Amino acid sequence: QRGFIIGNRIFTTTNGGNSWSTFTPGSFLYDIDFPDTLNGWSVGLNGKVLKTFDGGLNWSTVNLNTTNGLLAVDFCDLNTGYLAGINGTLYKTINGGITWQKFPQIALHDIYDLCFINCDVGFAVGDYIYKTTDGGTSWLKKTDIDDIIKSIVHIPPSSFYACSIGGLLYSSSDNGETWSTKTKNKTFTSLTINNSNILFAAGTNGVLLSTNPPITTEVKLSDKSSPNNFILYQNYPNPFNPSTTIKYSIPKRVNSQSSIVNLKVYDVLGREITTLINKELAPGNYEVEFNASSLASGVYFYRLEAGSFIQTKKMILLR
Repeated sequence: QRGFIIGNRIFTTTNGGNSWSTFTPGSFLYDIDFPDTLNGWSVGLNGKVLKTFDGGLNWSTVNLNTTNGLLAVDFCDLNTGYLAGINGTLYKTINGGITWQKFPQIALHDIYDLCFINCDVGFAVGDYIYKTTDGGTSWLKKTDIDDIIKSIVHIPPSSFYACSIGGLLYSSSDNGETWSTKTKNKTFTSLTINNSNILFAAGTNGVLLSTNPPITTEVKLSDKSSPNNFILYQNYPNPFNPSTTIKYSIPKRVNSQSSIVNLKVYDVLGREITTLINKELAPGNYEVEFNASSLASGVYFYRLEAGSFIQTKKMILLR
């Protein structure tokens, strides 16, 4: 019944979502991992590393002496864990996070997810799928398709699945030595498995795939939403070059009052790029175009603030 939601805050529930406690980390978080029920780690922008000893009720900051964005964390046991992120950054601990060793880059591009099946054998995904068999000292590229792979999961004993924003689902049945692909023409951002080893793949525009391998079922979530809620939609197209459209909805307020709306774009290090909207808006649906012709390829974030509502989404400029 315990669960977590991460982003600008860490939301923790211990009763299946009936109530939530919150913690504000000071940086946007991308990943969270618990090697057991009490000990957990979370990582994010500006080299943020957080540690909990009590199942997520309290969090403390671990100083890694880096400002590189960290996008992935994976512990194979209580002592040995890995962190990865921007520009192939890789760190490893063998003493429960007391000290961290910086390893050579996995690759020259960003690493979005890690998946270790033991403390020596693991996978990293970014533009390709990489495998290590020596605890992160060296990595071999296992796919040839230049893609942006966002997530990878292991289904024991020897199956792996990965997904990409390019609409590909990757699968391996031989411990990641060889991979096959299936085009779904969808943008995927996350994979997870439940206690029955059923795989779920989530993406933009309400896409949800469920599987008891191989992937067979596709479910489209309803596009309908309550007019009483703020909504920040995923930009489209994504990836984009050089322009993309961001849509958002402003709900009705008490006595039809307007809301001060602030929409800003940030780079992967949390630096503000531009302000798209900063004014009072009446209830309704809106869209704004973001032109990134002067920016380099990479991951960017757009954040909507209106009253107590704050939400951030990721977009990719791909030239």
